[in-house]
Amino acid sequence: MFDKNKEYQEHILPLVKEILLYCDEYHIPVFMTFAVSDNGKQTEYATEMISAVAAAEKLKDDQLVKHAAVVSGFEVVPVLGPSAIYDEEEILAEEAVNGNMESADGTERLNPEGMVDLDDGF
Repeated sequence: MFDKNKEYQEHILPLVKEILLYCDEYHIPVFMTFAVSDNGKQTEYATEMISAVAAAEKLKDDQLVKHAAVVSGFEVVPVLGPSAIYDEEEILAEEAVNGNMESADGTERLNPEGMVDLDDGF
């Protein structure tokens, strides 16, 4: 547990304001977050931002907006990649390697390479 609000206000915030001033002058989008206190149940953050829109810039991949959304309480959901997609061929091949030569419904017989055995009436 800690409370660094006083230190943040006295020492960090003046520097943050100076950085924001320069970022504004040079049209540099910026996002800064500081954990200023934690009471064991809740963490308090101080956040400063100049968005791409406010800086009159266009960003192809605007991560700043995403960071701001998270700080505002948006729950992040991971992007499903290829490994998260059900891959029947991969599962059947794994079953064949593990000695289960029959598919779940019992209709396909697999050879040791995980392929359908065409000699079994297919």
